[in-house]
Amino acid sequence: FALVGMSPGGGALDSGNRDISATVPFQTAPDLVTPDLVLAASARPVIGTTISLDTTNVPASSVLGATIFSLTKLDPGINLASLGMPGCERYVALDATVVFFPVGGVGSQAFVVPNNTAFVGVIVTAQSACLVPGLNPLGAITSNGVELGLDTL
Repeated sequence: FALVGMSPGGGALDSGNRDISATVPFQTAPDLVTPDLVLAASARPVIGTTISLDTTNVPASSVLGATIFSLTKLDPGINLASLGMPGCERYVALDATVVFFPVGGVGSQAFVVPNNTAFVGVIVTAQSACLVPGLNPLGAITSNGVELGLDTL
């Protein structure tokens, strides 16, 4: 009895079971790994300030990205595998979208917090997505979700 396997590691998608005695020859593909986009805020969203929302780990082959803003948090997230995005989830409603062009694996988006105390306590959620042709069937990936609680200090 022998066990044979392969994994590129670090977030590898499950390529499924394979009986290699019955499916020779076969080819493994580099798209078994979906890079993890990471969305993070540069600072807390304080009334009257501007912060940066930075999407990192953007693949070099990405043609463009978008930061999606919403007042609605989807928890748990919606699995996007049925759309051709295995390993990706949607954590926000599609209220507003701002496009960015990634440079050097990073896409940045300024987030201007209004200088109005009426917005204190408002929760804005955000998530990034990038078009990456050939990475998966749809050619798109998503980041984690971020909650931005607007505050005075």
